[in-house]
Amino acid sequence: MYKVNLLPPELVATEPGVSRRSPLYNLLVFCVGGLCLLYVAFLLYLFFSQLQVQQKQKALAALEPQIQQVERLQQQSQALRDRAMVWEGILKERREYYPLLVDLQRVLPVDMWLTRIELGAQPQAPGGLPAAPAQPQASGGAPPPLQPAIPPAPNRLVIEGGTRSLSSVGVYINNLCRLPYLQKVTLREVTTVGQDHVTTFTIEAVLGGK
Repeated sequence: MYKVNLLPPELVATEPGVSRRSPLYNLLVFCVGGLCLLYVAFLLYLFFSQLQVQQKQKALAALEPQIQQVERLQQQSQALRDRAMVWEGILKERREYYPLLVDLQRVLPVDMWLTRIELGAQPQAPGGLPAAPAQPQASGGAPPPLQPAIPPAPNRLVIEGGTRSLSSVGVYINNLCRLPYLQKVTLREVTTVGQDHVTTFTIEAVLGGK
């Protein structure tokens, strides 16, 4: 069966034709629409993320005083632990000097008396020489942090006393040299004072041995 168009030629040209879009055009439109949707979703994600960040910042600002208080408590706790360790070290390294005092009195000649006994620590450098004094800090510098430390054990003994016989001083020094825990017993000073000719002396020794 044949279709015959009886319209005049001028009307045939104006007859609407069926338009067809290519698959590539449809794919392009679909891709553009998908990108627009993804962009809108990305903007929404950024907006809600910014809201969450602001909320977290407000929460952190509210917790800041508590965080500072916790840090102060941690510092105080660490300082207390350091002090406790220092005291434990002191207790472990402590010495009882009662036998020493008894021996100092036991070997003392009868015509002598003691006026002062001093126990001290003489700092030593690694090479055996006395440690150099600490250098003063430059002006404007921050003070160094105070670190708790175990005090050094006494290693120096100073004995002061008096006698009416100079020879008794030599006897006392000889007796001190016989004590096993005294070394380098030295007579530092001897002076005769007063009309009674009382001799005062100063003896220094190093604590060591057993």
